[in-house]
Amino acid sequence: MSSQGLDFVAPGAAITRSPKFAAENYIGLTGTSYSCPNAAGVTACLLTALKHSSIKYSPKSIKFVLTKTAKLPQNRNKFEFGHGIIQIFSTFDYFCNHSKIDFNNIIPNVVPAAGGIFFTQNDDENDTIMEREIDLSKYIEIKSENSALVEKWKLEVSPKSAKDFIELPLKLDENNLFKIKIDTKNLEAGSLNFAEILVIDPLIGAICNIPLNAMYILKVNEFHNFRIQKEITLNYEKPYHLIFYPCFEESSNYKSCEIKITALENTVLNLCIQYVFWRKNEETVKILDFIPKIPTQKYSISVENKATYEFCIYQKMGSSAMAKFNLEFDFQKDNQKEAIDRAEDKDTVANELLQSKKDCI
Repeated sequence: MSSQGLDFVAPGAAITRSPKFAAENYIGLTGTSYSCPNAAGVTACLLTALKHSSIKYSPKSIKFVLTKTAKLPQNRNKFEFGHGIIQIFSTFDYFCNHSKIDFNNIIPNVVPAAGGIFFTQNDDENDTIMEREIDLSKYIEIKSENSALVEKWKLEVSPKSAKDFIELPLKLDENNLFKIKIDTKNLEAGSLNFAEILVIDPLIGAICNIPLNAMYILKVNEFHNFRIQKEITLNYEKPYHLIFYPCFEESSNYKSCEIKITALENTVLNLCIQYVFWRKNEETVKILDFIPKIPTQKYSISVENKATYEFCIYQKMGSSAMAKFNLEFDFQKDNQKEAIDRAEDKDTVANELLQSKKDCI
Protein backbone atom coordinates (compact mmCIF):
# COMPACT_ATOMS: atom_id res chain seq x y z
CA MET A 1 0.00 0.00 0.00
CA SER A 2 1.36 3.42 -0.94
CA SER A 3 0.12 7.01 -0.82
CA GLN A 4 -1.24 6.48 -4.33
CA GLY A 5 -3.33 3.46 -3.33
CA LEU A 6 -3.06 -0.30 -3.47
CA ASP A 7 0.09 -1.74 -5.12
CA PHE A 8 -0.76 -5.45 -5.41
CA VAL A 9 -2.63 -8.20 -3.59
CA ALA A 10 -2.06 -11.79 -2.48
CA PRO A 11 -4.49 -14.66 -1.75
CA GLY A 12 -6.24 -13.97 1.54
CA ALA A 13 -7.24 -17.50 2.55
CA ALA A 14 -5.89 -20.17 4.87
CA ILE A 15 -6.90 -23.73 5.76
CA THR A 16 -6.22 -24.69 9.37
CA ARG A 17 -7.19 -27.34 11.90
CA SER A 18 -10.37 -26.71 13.82
CA PRO A 19 -10.48 -26.58 17.61
CA LYS A 20 -10.91 -30.01 19.21
CA PHE A 21 -14.52 -29.32 20.19
CA ALA A 22 -15.56 -28.56 16.57
CA ALA A 23 -17.23 -31.15 14.33
CA GLU A 24 -14.99 -30.36 11.34
CA ASN A 25 -11.31 -31.31 11.21
CA TYR A 26 -10.35 -28.30 9.10
CA ILE A 27 -11.81 -24.84 8.49
CA GLY A 28 -11.21 -22.21 5.80
CA LEU A 29 -10.49 -18.62 6.84
CA THR A 30 -10.28 -15.45 4.75
CA GLY A 31 -9.16 -11.88 5.33
CA THR A 32 -6.32 -9.38 5.04
CA SER A 33 -4.58 -11.04 7.98
CA TYR A 34 -4.03 -14.09 5.78
CA SER A 35 -2.94 -12.27 2.61
CA CYS A 36 -0.05 -10.52 4.42
CA PRO A 37 1.79 -13.74 5.45
CA ASN A 38 1.13 -15.18 1.98
CA ALA A 39 2.80 -12.15 0.38
CA ALA A 40 5.65 -12.16 2.89
CA GLY A 41 6.19 -15.90 2.47
CA VAL A 42 6.46 -15.89 -1.32
CA THR A 43 8.70 -12.81 -1.21
CA ALA A 44 11.00 -14.62 1.23
CA CYS A 45 11.16 -17.54 -1.22
CA LEU A 46 12.00 -15.05 -3.99
CA LEU A 47 14.89 -13.59 -1.98
CA THR A 48 16.29 -17.08 -1.39
CA ALA A 49 16.12 -17.86 -5.11
CA LEU A 50 17.78 -14.55 -6.05
CA LYS A 51 20.63 -15.15 -3.57
CA HIS A 52 21.11 -18.69 -4.88
CA SER A 53 21.30 -17.33 -8.44
CA SER A 54 23.67 -14.49 -7.43
CA ILE A 55 21.23 -11.87 -8.74
CA LYS A 56 21.46 -8.44 -7.13
CA TYR A 57 18.30 -6.93 -5.67
CA SER A 58 17.10 -4.14 -3.39
CA PRO A 59 13.82 -3.25 -1.68
CA LYS A 60 13.13 -0.83 -4.54
CA SER A 61 13.73 -3.41 -7.26
CA ILE A 62 11.73 -6.11 -5.41
CA LYS A 63 8.67 -3.85 -5.19
CA PHE A 64 9.05 -2.68 -8.78
CA VAL A 65 9.24 -6.19 -10.26
CA LEU A 66 6.44 -7.52 -8.04
CA THR A 67 4.28 -4.67 -9.35
CA LYS A 68 5.47 -5.17 -12.92
CA THR A 69 4.60 -8.87 -13.02
CA ALA A 70 1.39 -8.82 -10.97
CA LYS A 71 -1.67 -10.07 -12.85
CA LEU A 72 -4.89 -8.10 -12.82
CA PRO A 73 -7.84 -10.57 -12.98
CA GLN A 74 -10.17 -10.27 -15.94
CA ASN A 75 -12.85 -7.57 -15.58
CA ARG A 76 -11.35 -6.34 -12.30
CA ASN A 77 -10.12 -2.81 -11.68
CA LYS A 78 -7.15 -1.27 -9.91
CA PHE A 79 -9.30 0.14 -7.10
CA GLU A 80 -9.78 -3.45 -5.89
CA PHE A 81 -6.54 -5.19 -6.89
CA GLY A 82 -3.90 -2.51 -7.48
CA HIS A 83 -1.62 -3.86 -10.21
CA GLY A 84 -2.97 -7.36 -9.54
CA ILE A 85 -2.19 -10.63 -7.78
CA ILE A 86 1.46 -11.40 -7.03
CA GLN A 87 2.98 -13.82 -9.58
CA ILE A 88 6.15 -14.97 -7.84
CA PHE A 89 7.45 -17.25 -10.63
CA SER A 90 7.03 -14.46 -13.19
CA THR A 91 8.83 -12.13 -10.81
CA PHE A 92 11.83 -14.46 -10.58
CA ASP A 93 11.90 -14.92 -14.37
CA TYR A 94 11.85 -11.13 -14.83
CA PHE A 95 14.89 -10.74 -12.55
CA CYS A 96 16.71 -13.49 -14.44
CA ASN A 97 15.97 -11.92 -17.84
CA HIS A 98 17.00 -8.43 -16.67
CA SER A 99 19.87 -9.32 -14.35
CA LYS A 100 22.24 -6.83 -16.00
CA ILE A 101 19.97 -3.84 -15.40
CA ASP A 102 20.74 -1.46 -12.53
CA PHE A 103 17.17 -0.96 -11.30
CA ASN A 104 18.25 1.36 -8.48
CA ASN A 105 19.63 3.83 -11.02
CA ILE A 106 16.57 3.74 -13.29
CA ILE A 107 13.64 3.50 -10.87
CA PRO A 108 12.93 6.88 -9.19
CA ASN A 109 11.80 7.23 -5.60
CA VAL A 110 8.19 8.24 -5.04
CA VAL A 111 7.80 11.54 -3.22
CA PRO A 112 6.35 10.88 0.28
CA ALA A 113 2.59 11.55 0.44
CA ALA A 114 2.44 11.99 -3.35
CA GLY A 115 -1.20 11.67 -4.32
CA GLY A 116 -3.00 11.88 -7.63
CA ILE A 117 -4.29 14.50 -10.05
CA PHE A 118 -7.88 15.69 -9.64
CA PHE A 119 -10.12 17.61 -12.04
CA THR A 120 -13.65 18.76 -11.13
CA GLN A 121 -16.22 20.54 -13.26
CA ASN A 122 -19.99 21.08 -13.22
CA ASP A 123 -21.96 20.04 -16.29
CA ASP A 124 -23.35 23.58 -16.85
CA GLU A 125 -19.94 25.14 -17.61
CA ASN A 126 -19.69 26.72 -21.07
CA ASP A 127 -16.04 25.77 -21.55
CA THR A 128 -15.61 21.99 -21.71
CA ILE A 129 -11.81 22.16 -21.49
CA MET A 130 -9.90 21.94 -18.21
CA GLU A 131 -6.13 22.42 -18.42
CA ARG A 132 -3.38 22.14 -15.85
CA GLU A 133 0.41 22.16 -15.78
CA ILE A 134 1.90 19.28 -13.78
CA ASP A 135 5.33 19.23 -12.15
CA LEU A 136 6.53 15.63 -12.24
CA SER A 137 9.06 16.31 -9.46
CA LYS A 138 6.11 16.57 -7.03
CA TYR A 139 5.40 12.88 -7.62
CA ILE A 140 8.82 11.30 -8.09
CA GLU A 141 12.33 12.37 -7.14
CA ILE A 142 14.28 13.57 -10.19
CA LYS A 143 18.02 13.88 -9.64
CA SER A 144 20.11 16.25 -11.73
CA GLU A 145 22.70 13.55 -12.42
CA ASN A 146 19.99 11.45 -14.09
CA SER A 147 19.03 14.13 -16.63
CA ALA A 148 20.14 11.88 -19.52
CA LEU A 149 17.72 9.19 -18.36
CA VAL A 150 14.88 11.68 -17.81
CA GLU A 151 15.19 12.98 -21.38
CA LYS A 152 14.36 9.48 -22.66
CA TRP A 153 11.17 9.16 -20.61
CA LYS A 154 7.83 9.25 -22.40
CA LEU A 155 4.30 9.87 -21.15
CA GLU A 156 1.26 7.70 -21.85
CA VAL A 157 -2.36 7.51 -20.74
CA SER A 158 -3.87 4.28 -19.42
CA PRO A 159 -6.31 2.83 -20.30
CA LYS A 160 -6.27 3.77 -23.98
CA SER A 161 -10.01 4.58 -23.81
CA ALA A 162 -9.12 7.55 -21.55
CA LYS A 163 -7.70 9.30 -24.63
CA ASP A 164 -11.33 10.20 -25.40
CA PHE A 165 -11.15 12.89 -22.72
CA ILE A 166 -7.43 13.29 -21.86
CA GLU A 167 -4.85 15.04 -24.02
CA LEU A 168 -1.23 14.55 -23.00
CA PRO A 169 2.15 15.46 -24.55
CA LEU A 170 4.55 12.66 -25.40
CA LYS A 171 7.46 14.04 -23.37
CA LEU A 172 8.38 16.35 -20.48
CA ASP A 173 9.75 19.83 -21.13
CA GLU A 174 13.19 20.95 -19.94
CA ASN A 175 11.79 21.77 -16.48
CA ASN A 176 10.13 18.35 -16.04
CA LEU A 177 6.70 19.88 -16.60
CA PHE A 178 3.82 18.72 -18.80
CA LYS A 179 0.30 19.94 -19.51
CA ILE A 180 -2.86 17.87 -19.20
CA LYS A 181 -6.09 18.78 -20.97
CA ILE A 182 -9.44 17.27 -19.95
CA ASP A 183 -12.36 17.63 -22.38
CA THR A 184 -15.68 16.93 -20.68
CA LYS A 185 -17.76 16.93 -23.86
CA ASN A 186 -17.26 13.15 -24.12
CA LEU A 187 -18.07 12.50 -20.44
CA GLU A 188 -21.43 11.66 -18.90
CA ALA A 189 -22.77 14.25 -16.46
CA GLY A 190 -22.46 12.96 -12.90
CA SER A 191 -19.65 10.53 -13.75
CA LEU A 192 -16.43 9.69 -11.95
CA ASN A 193 -13.69 8.93 -14.49
CA PHE A 194 -10.39 7.25 -13.63
CA ALA A 195 -7.15 7.02 -15.59
CA GLU A 196 -3.40 6.87 -15.02
CA ILE A 197 -0.48 8.89 -16.35
CA LEU A 198 2.38 6.47 -17.06
CA VAL A 199 6.02 7.53 -17.10
CA ILE A 200 7.71 5.13 -19.53
CA ASP A 201 11.40 4.26 -19.51
CA PRO A 202 12.53 2.82 -22.88
CA LEU A 203 14.45 0.01 -21.17
CA ILE A 204 12.01 -1.36 -18.55
CA GLY A 205 8.66 0.25 -19.36
CA ALA A 206 6.40 2.06 -16.88
CA ILE A 207 8.34 3.30 -13.85
CA CYS A 208 5.64 5.51 -12.36
CA ASN A 209 1.84 5.47 -12.35
CA ILE A 210 0.11 8.73 -11.38
CA PRO A 211 -3.65 8.27 -10.77
CA LEU A 212 -5.98 10.81 -12.35
CA ASN A 213 -9.63 11.40 -11.45
CA ALA A 214 -11.96 13.59 -13.49
CA MET A 215 -15.29 14.32 -11.80
CA TYR A 216 -17.98 15.74 -14.06
CA ILE A 217 -20.63 16.83 -11.55
CA LEU A 218 -24.32 16.86 -12.45
CA LYS A 219 -25.82 20.16 -11.29
CA VAL A 220 -29.47 19.65 -10.31
CA ASN A 221 -31.64 22.73 -10.89
CA GLU A 222 -34.87 23.86 -12.52
CA PHE A 223 -33.43 22.98 -15.94
CA HIS A 224 -33.65 19.31 -14.88
CA ASN A 225 -37.01 19.93 -13.18
CA PHE A 226 -35.20 18.86 -10.00
CA ARG A 227 -35.24 15.26 -11.21
CA ILE A 228 -32.64 12.78 -12.44
CA GLN A 229 -33.54 9.64 -14.36
CA LYS A 230 -31.06 7.09 -15.70
CA GLU A 231 -31.10 3.51 -16.96
CA ILE A 232 -28.01 1.54 -15.95
CA THR A 233 -26.58 -1.95 -16.33
CA LEU A 234 -24.83 -3.42 -13.31
CA ASN A 235 -22.64 -6.35 -12.46
CA TYR A 236 -20.90 -6.97 -9.16
CA GLU A 237 -17.50 -6.20 -10.71
CA LYS A 238 -18.23 -2.56 -11.56
CA PRO A 239 -20.17 -0.13 -9.33
CA TYR A 240 -22.17 2.78 -10.74
CA HIS A 241 -21.29 6.27 -9.48
CA LEU A 242 -23.36 9.44 -9.70
CA ILE A 243 -22.04 12.75 -8.37
CA PHE A 244 -24.63 15.51 -8.11
CA TYR A 245 -24.87 19.05 -6.78
CA PRO A 246 -28.38 20.29 -5.80
CA CYS A 247 -28.66 23.98 -6.66
CA PHE A 248 -31.93 25.52 -5.54
CA GLU A 249 -33.02 29.09 -4.88
CA GLU A 250 -31.90 30.39 -1.50
CA SER A 251 -35.53 30.65 -0.35
CA SER A 252 -36.32 27.13 -1.50
CA ASN A 253 -37.33 24.52 1.05
CA TYR A 254 -36.18 21.48 -0.89
CA LYS A 255 -34.89 19.23 1.86
CA SER A 256 -35.02 15.63 0.64
CA CYS A 257 -34.36 13.37 -2.31
CA GLU A 258 -36.36 10.23 -2.93
CA ILE A 259 -34.42 7.56 -4.79
CA LYS A 260 -36.53 5.03 -6.68
CA ILE A 261 -34.77 1.95 -8.07
CA THR A 262 -36.64 -0.42 -10.37
CA ALA A 263 -35.28 -3.76 -11.57
CA LEU A 264 -36.13 -4.10 -15.27
CA GLU A 265 -35.80 -7.88 -15.22
CA ASN A 266 -37.56 -10.49 -13.08
CA THR A 267 -34.75 -11.72 -10.90
CA VAL A 268 -33.68 -12.12 -7.28
CA LEU A 269 -30.74 -9.94 -6.29
CA ASN A 270 -29.27 -7.73 -3.59
CA LEU A 271 -28.12 -4.18 -4.15
CA CYS A 272 -26.01 -1.97 -1.90
CA ILE A 273 -26.47 1.77 -2.16
CA GLN A 274 -23.98 4.11 -0.61
CA TYR A 275 -23.87 7.88 -0.58
CA VAL A 276 -21.32 10.34 0.73
CA PHE A 277 -22.03 13.92 1.79
CA TRP A 278 -18.71 15.63 1.13
CA ARG A 279 -19.37 18.76 3.18
CA LYS A 280 -19.75 16.81 6.42
CA ASN A 281 -17.79 13.74 5.35
CA GLU A 282 -20.79 11.53 6.12
CA GLU A 283 -21.24 8.09 4.62
CA THR A 284 -24.31 5.87 4.63
CA VAL A 285 -24.79 2.33 3.34
CA LYS A 286 -28.08 0.48 2.82
CA ILE A 287 -28.86 -2.94 1.35
CA LEU A 288 -31.96 -3.37 -0.83
CA ASP A 289 -33.47 -6.75 -1.76
CA PHE A 290 -35.27 -7.30 -5.06
CA ILE A 291 -37.56 -10.20 -5.93
CA PRO A 292 -39.87 -10.61 -8.96
CA LYS A 293 -42.96 -9.61 -6.94
CA ILE A 294 -41.24 -6.48 -5.59
CA PRO A 295 -39.18 -5.02 -8.46
CA THR A 296 -39.11 -1.47 -7.04
CA GLN A 297 -37.43 -0.14 -3.92
CA LYS A 298 -37.43 3.41 -2.56
CA TYR A 299 -34.97 5.18 -0.33
CA SER A 300 -35.04 8.77 0.89
CA ILE A 301 -32.07 10.92 1.90
CA SER A 302 -31.82 14.42 3.34
CA VAL A 303 -30.09 16.96 1.12
CA GLU A 304 -28.62 20.40 1.60
CA ASN A 305 -28.56 23.18 -0.97
CA LYS A 306 -25.32 23.66 -2.93
CA ALA A 307 -23.54 20.65 -1.50
CA THR A 308 -21.87 17.80 -3.36
CA TYR A 309 -23.15 14.24 -2.99
CA GLU A 310 -21.65 11.04 -4.32
CA PHE A 311 -24.07 8.16 -4.87
CA CYS A 312 -22.83 4.63 -5.53
CA ILE A 313 -24.83 1.52 -6.30
CA TYR A 314 -23.34 -1.95 -6.63
CA GLN A 315 -24.37 -5.60 -6.49
CA LYS A 316 -23.28 -8.04 -3.85
CA MET A 317 -20.97 -10.85 -4.92
CA GLY A 318 -22.74 -13.68 -6.68
CA SER A 319 -25.62 -11.55 -7.98
CA SER A 320 -26.95 -11.82 -11.52
CA ALA A 321 -24.57 -10.52 -14.17
CA MET A 322 -25.52 -7.49 -16.29
CA ALA A 323 -28.77 -6.66 -14.47
CA LYS A 324 -30.63 -3.57 -15.72
CA PHE A 325 -32.18 -0.92 -13.49
CA ASN A 326 -34.03 2.34 -13.80
CA LEU A 327 -32.92 5.05 -11.35
CA GLU A 328 -35.06 8.04 -10.43
CA PHE A 329 -33.95 10.85 -8.13
CA ASP A 330 -36.77 13.19 -7.14
CA PHE A 331 -35.82 16.26 -5.10
CA GLN A 332 -38.77 17.26 -2.95
CA LYS A 333 -39.89 20.06 -0.71
CA ASP A 334 -40.83 19.25 2.88
CA ASN A 335 -44.59 19.69 2.33
CA GLN A 336 -44.38 17.81 -0.97
CA LYS A 337 -42.76 14.82 0.71
CA GLU A 338 -45.37 14.85 3.48
CA ALA A 339 -48.18 14.85 0.89
CA ILE A 340 -46.61 11.93 -0.97
CA ASP A 341 -46.14 10.01 2.29
CA ARG A 342 -49.79 10.59 3.20
CA ALA A 343 -50.91 9.43 -0.26
CA GLU A 344 -48.77 6.32 0.00
CA ASP A 345 -50.18 5.61 3.47
CA LYS A 346 -53.72 5.89 2.07
CA ASP A 347 -52.84 3.50 -0.76
CA THR A 348 -51.40 1.06 1.74
CA VAL A 349 -54.51 1.19 3.93
CA ALA A 350 -56.80 0.80 0.90
CA ASN A 351 -54.84 -2.22 -0.31
CA GLU A 352 -54.95 -3.81 3.13
CA LEU A 353 -58.74 -3.30 3.35
CA LEU A 354 -59.20 -4.77 -0.13
CA GLN A 355 -57.08 -7.79 0.79
CA SER A 356 -59.02 -8.32 4.02
CA LYS A 357 -62.33 -8.31 2.07
CA LYS A 358 -60.94 -10.93 -0.30
CA ASP A 359 -59.86 -13.05 2.63
CA CYS A 360 -63.37 -12.84 4.14
CA ILE A 361 -64.96 -13.93 0.86
